[in-house]
Amino acid sequence: MGAQDNESFEVFFDKFMEEEFQVSRVLFPITKVFLDDDTYDADSIILQKGDWIYDRMLLSVQDKTDAYPQIYDNFSHKLRDTDERVFAWKGFSDVEVYYYFKRIAGKWFLVRIEDFSV
Repeated sequence: MGAQDNESFEVFFDKFMEEEFQVSRVLFPITKVFLDDDTYDADSIILQKGDWIYDRMLLSVQDKTDAYPQIYDNFSHKLRDTDERVFAWKGFSDVEVYYYFKRIAGKWFLVRIEDFSV
């Protein structure tokens, strides 16, 4: 598959908000990192396809006025032409969520989630 056959991230991301399409584009098993409610230390779980719950990532925090969405084009959060993207909800107070996407064989997949929201 050549570069011209690569799926556009913007087109993919819009479709990723559809429940059936979303589960088809999560690379299982997937790691979800989060803060422990009691200790605030990072912890993680491994999700299998049967564990997946539809993630309304665009709608889940958009009603918060203290958070804004940001998309990065690689895992180091620097703008380059790569097969990596990070969609982030960045908050001024307690919202910090990262969705890591990787283009594999021309198609985008969610490969990791980090939720450091308090």
